[in-house]
Amino acid sequence: MFVPVNAVSGASVAVTVHLHGAPSTVAENFVRSRRAGIVVVLTLPGLSAVYTRHFATDPAKRLNEIIDGALAAARADSAESVWLSSFSAGFGGVRELLRDPAATRRIDTLVLADTLYAGFERPPTRPDERPEPDRANLAGFVRFAKEAATGQKGMLTTWCDLLPDGYSATRETGALLRAETRSPVEMVSEAWPDGMTLTSRSRIGRFATLGFAGDDGPAHLAHLRGLWGWYRLVPRA
Repeated sequence: MFVPVNAVSGASVAVTVHLHGAPSTVAENFVRSRRAGIVVVLTLPGLSAVYTRHFATDPAKRLNEIIDGALAAARADSAESVWLSSFSAGFGGVRELLRDPAATRRIDTLVLADTLYAGFERPPTRPDERPEPDRANLAGFVRFAKEAATGQKGMLTTWCDLLPDGYSATRETGALLRAETRSPVEMVSEAWPDGMTLTSRSRIGRFATLGFAGDDGPAHLAHLRGLWGWYRLVPRA
């Protein structure tokens, strides 16, 4: 947990909960983003299944415990807003939270930093085939994206070109969210901070997506190091 010096005791403060990533890296990004409030980082050893199990039983209660713990540590009265972000394997926890209506209502803004994976809708029939993402895995994310598209929530998702074997990539799930929200897409080639190259962007309402070049581990990790920018770029209105 990182409580900046400007988190005022007794006040209503913004709470950001981040799943997966070195706490020091997330804290540094939080400061660089100039976000107000408190950030709590939950990093569990293992892959997405450990986050799924952590939030599988009573997700809203789990989320509320994290928020209440943060408020107590900061000696704050209430959370004026709750942002949830994740990187890489952290999506397993986000998916469980978005399956719970009470937890979803508590989340104002969702930031997905190269993290949204899913199974295939069916097994591939040949080695080079990549079936569509499993929509059942993405139902909560689609609902949240549609709410963001109408301005009820805020949401930003990013991805790179890395294609994992045996399941849908962040690029493929991002394309599905764009299609479901009918987001207009702009293809570009822009140099961004930290050596990243933006290849596509879209926005509708308060839902935005950013696609980047790169299909290796360093390209993936750049999305954690770029978390400060993702926090800044969530559409406000």
